[in-house]
Amino acid sequence: MKINLSELGSEYWLDENISIGLSDDIITPNWLQCSSMSSLLLFSGRTAIDFILSDIEKERVIQNAYMPSYCCGSMLAPFLKRGIEIQYYDVVYDSQFGIKPRIDENVDCDILFILDYFGFIISDSNLLKYFKNKGSIVVEDRTHSIFSKSSISEFVHYSFASLRKWFGVLSGAIIYKQGNLGDKEVLCAPSYVSLKYDAMKLKCNYLKNIGYVDKSRYLLLFSQFNQNLYSDYCNYSIDILSSHILNAIDINHLKERRRENAFFLCEGLSEIRCIKPIFKNVKEDVCPLFLPVLVENGLRDKLVSFLKLYQIYCPIHWQISDVVKLNDNTRYLYENELSLLCDQRYGIEQMRTILSALKEFDSKIY
Repeated sequence: MKINLSELGSEYWLDENISIGLSDDIITPNWLQCSSMSSLLLFSGRTAIDFILSDIEKERVIQNAYMPSYCCGSMLAPFLKRGIEIQYYDVVYDSQFGIKPRIDENVDCDILFILDYFGFIISDSNLLKYFKNKGSIVVEDRTHSIFSKSSISEFVHYSFASLRKWFGVLSGAIIYKQGNLGDKEVLCAPSYVSLKYDAMKLKCNYLKNIGYVDKSRYLLLFSQFNQNLYSDYCNYSIDILSSHILNAIDINHLKERRRENAFFLCEGLSEIRCIKPIFKNVKEDVCPLFLPVLVENGLRDKLVSFLKLYQIYCPIHWQISDVVKLNDNTRYLYENELSLLCDQRYGIEQMRTILSALKEFDSKIY
């Protein structure tokens, strides 16, 4: 039965035939393997960060980390629970580069933590080499760039990516290390992963109009899963089902569809006055997680509410964390950024729907 795409965005649904050919083995798909580094599939991005910190602590004491001020606050938890001091480097909007980190080479740190944003590559390999040579451990978050970067820099000690942001999987993250990841045993995925499974199946039934599904029911299950994940994420493996889903994904289709959608949106945004794309264009080597835009003058949250009237759910990146120290330039990103949907669930027809709603909002403003 066909999915009804009148509702766009929010959580993924689970529509695969999952009852055939499953084994108990967790297998890393070929497209995730890196011949020059050891790797491991884990439960979530925070699980990956926690695992990396534990691995580093086998060899040295971690006193401080140098991290971006523009980030998801939840990824700070593994650092904070260890009492690691965090110093933040500014990340700002730049009309030429889109998003630009201002990393101070004079800062001495045990860990330099870097990431690219939304699939657009901004990291500087010379800077990574400099920090590595002076003794810092370089940790790269590839969550947003895993399909844009073809290889991991030789100056990166550890790299990881949360995979749940890209696909309809229950769990999933991967870590890479230059060298052996050791023999630390990880636990099976926690039992609360069943909450995510039930929520994703219910959402699929809702979108296919199979029986009566109260939308609030699967939203509650998603929320309960996320609440569990917030506090209970350490040392878990990816679940078996998600491992099999990853092995069945057509990565080329994912990349092509996301690029096509983002390019179509970019072209259409030229007619919309209240929105400014953060990145001027979508280059061939970019596979966007979202298409990030700026909606200024206090209009961002009003636009989010307006889009919801049309059942279009575009997220913002991110909510400001209480522990992140910001200057006005970084605060500007937090307060004005909106992430337009462009993922592989949708095609040009849905991009037209999004643009139509954006144009209607724009016409009401001007």
